Amino acid sequence: MIELLRRIGEATLSWVRSLGHAAYFFLDLLRHSPAALRRFGLVVTQI
Repeated sequence: MIELLRRIGEATLSWVRSLGHAAYFFLDLLRHSPAALRRFGLVVTQI
């Protein structure tokens, strides 16, 4: 089961990388968004 999930994740990352750097950057940005949204007041203050 773990091996299947690893293969699916690897295939997904490979597919996203094939779309180009911008798509990979956007995916990385989405991955870090929940942490930034937990401190939304701090983000607004810094902007």
